[in-house]
Amino acid sequence: MCEGTGYVRIEVPCGDPIFGKAIPCHCTETERLEKRLQRLRAMSHLHVLGDKSFQNFNYRVPGVQKAFLAAEKFAQDPDGWLVLIGGTGCGKTHLAAAIANQLLDRASQVLFMTVSDLLDHLRATFAPTSTVLYDQLFSRMREVDLLVLDDLGSEQSSPWASGKLFQLLDYRYTCRLPTIITADQRTLQSVNERIQSRLMDKSVVTQVTFERVPDYRLYLLPKNSV
Repeated sequence: MCEGTGYVRIEVPCGDPIFGKAIPCHCTETERLEKRLQRLRAMSHLHVLGDKSFQNFNYRVPGVQKAFLAAEKFAQDPDGWLVLIGGTGCGKTHLAAAIANQLLDRASQVLFMTVSDLLDHLRATFAPTSTVLYDQLFSRMREVDLLVLDDLGSEQSSPWASGKLFQLLDYRYTCRLPTIITADQRTLQSVNERIQSRLMDKSVVTQVTFERVPDYRLYLLPKNSV
C-alpha cells in the first residue's frame, strides 16, 4: 500500500482530523508491534521458559486440575494475586510461566524471576560498576503489568532482603496489581509474617495448593525412558 515509504494518505472529507496527513502504514504498525513484543520478551526474564504454555501442560497428572483451571482463569482476566503452593516437580512454575507467556503475547509488560534472583539484581545496583540505578529497577518491579515471583521462601533471608521483598509485595498488594507467586509449603513458613498475612487475604489472593502431586517431570519422559 505504501510502496515502501512506511506512510499512506487516506481519502477523507475536507475537515477530517487526518485530512492531508500522512499516517503510518499497516506494515509499519505490524513491524512496531513485533519489535515491542521482542523488547518485552527480552525484559521478561522468560528466556528458558518461553516454551511453557497451557497446551503443553499435562493437566491429566493427578492433583493438578484445580491449579490448571485457576491458572487459565487468571490468564484470561488477571486480577489480584494467584499463589501456587506445592512441592518440587508439581508443575507450579510451568503454570506460572504459561500465564506470563500468554500475557506477553498480548503485549503486556511481564517480569518473571525467582525471588533469589530478584534480590541479587537489586543488590547488584549498588556495585560501583552497575549501569542500572536501584530506583529505576525497583520502580519497574513495582509497576510492571504482571510480576511473577518463583520459589518464594527459598531465598537467603536477611533483614535487608526481607524488608525489600515486603516493600515490593506490599505495594503490589495495596494496589491489587496482578502478581503470581509460587512457593513450597515448607519454605513458605520462613517468609516474613507481614507477607504471610497478605497472602491470607482472600479478597485479593487466590491460593491453590497441590495436594500429593507426583513429580510432574516423570510424566514428561519419553515412553521408552528407563
